[in-house]
Amino acid sequence: NRLLAQVVRPTARPLWAGILVAVVFLIAEVAAVAALKQVAPENAFGALLLLGVLVVSAGWDFGLALATSLASAAVYVYLHLEGRDSLAPALAVFLTLALLTNVLVGQARLRAAEAEERRREADLLAVQQAALRRVATLVARSADPTELYDVTVDELSRSSGADHVTLVRFESGDSCVVLAARDRADPAGGSAMHVGERFPLTGDSISARVLRSGAPDRIVDYAAVAGPIATRLRGLGVRSGAGAPLIVDGVVRGALLVGSRRPLSFSPQFEDHLGDFADLV
Repeated sequence: NRLLAQVVRPTARPLWAGILVAVVFLIAEVAAVAALKQVAPENAFGALLLLGVLVVSAGWDFGLALATSLASAAVYVYLHLEGRDSLAPALAVFLTLALLTNVLVGQARLRAAEAEERRREADLLAVQQAALRRVATLVARSADPTELYDVTVDELSRSSGADHVTLVRFESGDSCVVLAARDRADPAGGSAMHVGERFPLTGDSISARVLRSGAPDRIVDYAAVAGPIATRLRGLGVRSGAGAPLIVDGVVRGALLVGSRRPLSFSPQFEDHLGDFADLV
């Protein structure tokens, strides 16, 4: 699958590069056919003109491949059909072959893209499962809670690519306290949330929503949210977030929260991964 992705690119290269490749192939093909016709003038050597079509189809989108096919057909007419009574039959055969090449290689590119996506998903799943196993190992050996919290946010940040990860405990009086936090842009923790930092659950926040509902929740844009937690996160550059409850004996005791510096960043599949971590803590 990786070899297929290298030969038949799942994503198109830059358009300018495709145009350059098409022009270079057309020039080279014209020169090659002109030289070969000196040796065997009765042959058309039309197959040579399909080489550029094949290469462009493999590396670029259908539009450029179609344009290359039409240009190759024009060159074919110019080189091989001078003086013949009818251009239509040979031209129809050449265009049919060229367009068939476009379609078949396009399908191959689609399969390569699907294979590459499956590979990326499998690699990501392997990373996520390994992270979950490391946290589960700490839980199984009854590790110190502080170590467990630190490892949880570290592994979630590493396996998910989240910009900001926080684990909080809910306290009486509608407030929460940070038990562990990681920020990819500030790994030393200079301006990031720090252990022991407290926030009132006033205004809107994922923490407040999770406490009320006992279910995962998300915020797609913190710019539209008011409250002390939202203000703190905006100060860290966080634009969107998601969170899952930490439930102990049927009671919501805290939340595991992630933030991204991009809007609309978290998929339902990611929220499942977040929930898996929350279930372990």
